[in-house]
Amino acid sequence: MKKGIFIWGLLLFTCSVLSSCKNCGTEKTINGVQYFYTSNVTESELDKLADVLKDFGLEVTDEDEGKTVQLNRTGNTYEIRAVIKKGLEMDNEYCDAIKTSAKYISSTIFDGANVEFHLCDEHLETIRVILMSNY
Repeated sequence: MKKGIFIWGLLLFTCSVLSSCKNCGTEKTINGVQYFYTSNVTESELDKLADVLKDFGLEVTDEDEGKTVQLNRTGNTYEIRAVIKKGLEMDNEYCDAIKTSAKYISSTIFDGANVEFHLCDEHLETIRVILMSNY
């Protein structure tokens, strides 16, 4: 897998920082990114995810408004919720890159467990779910 695909796909995550989020979980800021993690995952799992996402280029720079990501687990499936720029959920190349990224995250962090990316609006409401690729 090409790391460039992951970087390209995850660099496009943009959002407005959530001022308050009910039931989003515990908040933690890493590399300028606003992360939330629920009681269904550990802080260690979140930290590992943040490290991989930073390697993909997800961090806040001076010109950014902010970025928000939430990690949750339902059963054996990890859910990565990320606020995106409106319209990206319709970009097929972007969604393909997310599928590949989810597979990589599954194998490197979550011992092969299923990973879903939830592309969300500024309130962390799901717009589209991207399942990890099977190859």
